Amino acid sequence: MHIIKTPIEDLTVILNKVIGDARGFLAEMAPGGSQNEFLSKGFGNLYASVATGKHVARAGHYHFKSWENHYTLTGTAFWLFTDFRQGSPTLGQSVEIIAGAKAWPNAPQGAMHYTLDQQVMAQVYCGPGINHVVWPLTDEPVVIVDATSEPYSKEDYSYPKIEEIPNIDKILKRYGINFSI
Repeated sequence: MHIIKTPIEDLTVILNKVIGDARGFLAEMAPGGSQNEFLSKGFGNLYASVATGKHVARAGHYHFKSWENHYTLTGTAFWLFTDFRQGSPTLGQSVEIIAGAKAWPNAPQGAMHYTLDQQVMAQVYCGPGINHVVWPLTDEPVVIVDATSEPYSKEDYSYPKIEEIPNIDKILKRYGINFSI
């Protein structure tokens, strides 16, 4: 396990071990199990999400209470994490992460880029108030697993409009994603 701090407090990338060969791979998702520090906020639910439309946004929300661990298992996706916490020194700041099965050859400079074919499983640990949106970059479905600290409650979610993300048009253009309000 290799821990990478991002410029946004409470947003961390953990690179877990992947063992693979021509037959497939085995990727660690929570080394240490219940003792894993990134599951220490509790375990309230485990979700699977499938994004099937290339360049079509999914997620687009943040939580008031829940902490999440995001894992991208198949396809390759662009994740955008933006600090929406009032009073935060990084309010409005974004972090770009490409994650999934295969390295994306068009990755723009500055994007964090972690894929299974690079022998790492990116676990993105995301705290409350950090908006997250994901766009598939490839034609194959993107399968995501999320482990959250709280059981589902619609009161825990906020859904900002995508145009509320600072510089969203410029960010998406770097990934070849068209954006219009």
